[in-house]
Amino acid sequence: MGIHTVNNIENNMENSTEKKALLTRKDVSGAWARFMLIGEITHSYERMIAITLVSAIGRCLKKIYGDDRERFSRALQRHMVFFNTEGNWGGAVMGMIIAMEEKMADYPEDEKDEAINSMKTSLMGPLAGIGDAIDWGTLKPIILGIGLSIAITGNVFGFLVCLIFNVLLHFIGYKCWMFGYDAGAAAMGTLLSGSWFKQFVRCASMLGILMMGALTASYVSLATPLTITSGEAVVSIQEVIDGIIPGLLPLAAVGGIYLIMRNKTQKFGMIAIGIVIICILLSLIGVV
Repeated sequence: MGIHTVNNIENNMENSTEKKALLTRKDVSGAWARFMLIGEITHSYERMIAITLVSAIGRCLKKIYGDDRERFSRALQRHMVFFNTEGNWGGAVMGMIIAMEEKMADYPEDEKDEAINSMKTSLMGPLAGIGDAIDWGTLKPIILGIGLSIAITGNVFGFLVCLIFNVLLHFIGYKCWMFGYDAGAAAMGTLLSGSWFKQFVRCASMLGILMMGALTASYVSLATPLTITSGEAVVSIQEVIDGIIPGLLPLAAVGGIYLIMRNKTQKFGMIAIGIVIICILLSLIGVV
């Protein structure tokens, strides 16, 4: 993002913050309801819950961009990239997405791509960690444990206790979603008009890269069973690699895929099929 772009933001922000809100509370809460309804039906390893996100906020984007089909299409494409977070606490990210789209409606598309995607990438991981720890690691075992202990005695009240967990999740999800939108709408004026916006986007991009590295370590598993025998000694190549840099093979695999996507093709289906074929061949010859 160039300096002149930041200057344009600062010069135009005063006018943009005075514009009448494009969305109502009903629009935003409706997006949350659609997200909860669809859930992970569209979940895929290529985009995770990106399609669910687009389906949920699509009406908001349509209302923001009106009859401008080009900008509306660009907004849909912007949110079709890989996105994954915990569905309740991560709602704050999705509420913020709507707020940023609304506040930055008249900004250059490249500017919005960088700012919004950097925000998504940098926040989806930390909020997912919080949600997983609180919702699924704490609330679920406690509430369901109490409910099941009551239900096993034949008391129907145990079923109702278990329902409390679902009600609580919906309450947390709705509050986080609306908080993200409200905080985003209130903060975007200060954020975008500040002289430190360029630094914010740069830091968010760096944090996003760190988060993608963490996702690589979490989602990609690759090891080799190859060994080297010298007399009675058997040396595991995987142990040698791990002794140099743990996770080097997954990192190399992701790096190779990145180079293919950057320099060759971005046809994700073909890349996925190619990965499967290569893995099968390497497995057959005993390399992985």
